[in-house]
Amino acid sequence: LELVSAAGRRRTEFRQGNVYVDTVEAFSQAVHGTGEFLPSGVDGLREREINLAWVESTRTSRPVRVQRHDP
Repeated sequence: LELVSAAGRRRTEFRQGNVYVDTVEAFSQAVHGTGEFLPSGVDGLREREINLAWVESTRTSRPVRVQRHDP
């Protein structure tokens, strides 16, 4: 991926793979105590916070600040 902006160009390489297989493998390792859950519970919380702000912004047609909660 190459991002081009007024600040210049930035290229980022991503590993090729199957995100679904990677997620199931990470879940299996986490259940067996040899890995971490992907996405984490905090990732899920952050997604929910963003979604709530998006819904409110859509409802009111106004910008809404994302309210973060400590896990």
